[in-house]
Order: sequence, then C-alpha cells, then structure tokens
Amino acid sequence: MQIMIVTDSSSDLPLSYVKKHSNNLEVLGMPVMVSGQEYIDDLGEKFSHDFFYEEMAKGTMPKTSQINVMTFYECFERLAKQDKEILYLGLSSGLSGTFNNAVLAKNMLLEEYPKTKIKVVDSVAASIGLGVLIYCLIQKVEHDNANLKELVEYLEKEKLRANHWFVVDDLIHLKNGGRIPATMAYVGTMLNVKPLLSMDYSGKLETFGKVRGKTRACKYILEKISEHLQDSQEIIIIGHANAPEDVKYLVEELKKTQKSNPIILTCLSATIASHVGPGMLAVAFMGGNPRESK
Repeated sequence: MQIMIVTDSSSDLPLSYVKKHSNNLEVLGMPVMVSGQEYIDDLGEKFSHDFFYEEMAKGTMPKTSQINVMTFYECFERLAKQDKEILYLGLSSGLSGTFNNAVLAKNMLLEEYPKTKIKVVDSVAASIGLGVLIYCLIQKVEHDNANLKELVEYLEKEKLRANHWFVVDDLIHLKNGGRIPATMAYVGTMLNVKPLLSMDYSGKLETFGKVRGKTRACKYILEKISEHLQDSQEIIIIGHANAPEDVKYLVEELKKTQKSNPIILTCLSATIASHVGPGMLAVAFMGGNPRESK
C-alpha cells in the first residue's frame, strides 16, 4: 500500500518541494486571519507571501487558528478510501491543539474504517524543525521503501535530534502571543536585543540567550550548527520571514565551514510568521545527538 505523509503548513517546506513529492506528501493549511479576512495558509501558492508580509509591514497583526477535526477527518477519509496508509506529523502539541484534533479525527476514522492503517505522531517540533523531520520521512519512503511501522519507529527514536535555532527580530509579536512580557519586548526593541530560541523536549519554545544585533545572532546560530551537526550529508533548512539579506549572509558563512551539506532555503509560512513577526531567521537540521534543552 502507498504511504501518505500528512503535515500542516507550519512545517514551512517550500511549495516547490511539496509539489515535487505530492505522491507521498500532503500539507493541510492552517487558517490565518488578516485584517478581518480568513485565509488558508497554502505556503504562498494563492495566499501569497508578498501580500502577507506587506500587510504585516502596515502594522497588521495576523492571528492563526487550529485545523479543526472535520478538516482532518475529511483528509484522512479521502486517503483511506484510496487504500493509502496514513502518517500524520504536524505542529507540536506543546504549541497548538491541532495535534489533539488530528487524534480525534483518527479515532473517528477508525470507527468508520477500522481496517485503515493510520498513525498520528507528536513531532515536538515546529516550523523548519518539523520540515526537517518531514524531509527525512520522505527520503525513507522514496529511497528506502520504508513501511509505516518503520517510519513511526524512526520518529519515536530520532525526532529529538531535530535541531531548531531561531532568532527573532520583532519582539512585539512575541509579546502579543504571550511569549514574553510587554516590558521586555519594549526594552529589548529599544536596545536591539535579539532573543535566541529553540524547542525543549516537550515541544515548547525556550529561550537560550539574547544578543544585541542580527550579526551576533547569526554567529550564534553558526556556532550551534558547528557544535551539533555531525553528518556532512544531512540537510540544512534555512527559513526566514522576509529577511533575504540575513539569509545571504548566513549561507555564505555556512559554506565556509559546512561545505558539502545540502541546503534548502524557504520563506516562513504565514502560520509561523504570524507569531514571530517579520525578520525572523531560523535553521534546522538533524543533529548527532538529541537537541539541547535546559
């Protein structure tokens, strides 16, 4: 039976990658509210990145919603009727109730179609960290002919190796999302402080430090890559929220030390950028050991 990996738009994979691997990959878009209008995040295909970031530049504060149970159920049912085995891996349960909705939909599906092979796994990951895990699953399906059981075993054993390193440029969005106090956001903005974020073992954001200026933040990210990336063949995904110059600098510096690692560049989806604001820079890769956690 054919395996279909289902994820959501928070995985931040490039639209071109998703289309290339559409035989084994489906991305469900999260709802995003912009200036009172609801859009479905489709990785920039119709709900364009240019429009989204232009709205943010005007001061718009977008809001996101969970993918509801029925959206999951309709997707799972359609795939079940096509006799496909299903693996859902989406945004961490530590950040969203979307995972729980997927579990409810799976249970509903099995009541109607008890023979369906379906697994729902908590990624404890977000953004391009989730994207790295999806990339690895696609490689295993398309190149190693892995079955559903093997994919789930791989995730449960290796998912904590997914390294996420984020530097946030706009603290106001973190404040609005309740991630940092208002005083810290305003003072940090005045002092040009950039918080350095990662994901803990439970799939929640945690702050690893703060530096002044984007250049220092980029150097911190480069240090973390050098420290944790052991395999010269592992993919590195670099994501940005409308910050192409920062990406250019990071890639140039990376090539000085990680010369053979393949790199995927991607613009962060509206799903993620709604919470972190423009200017965010992120890298993700599979490290040699479980990621750091305080």
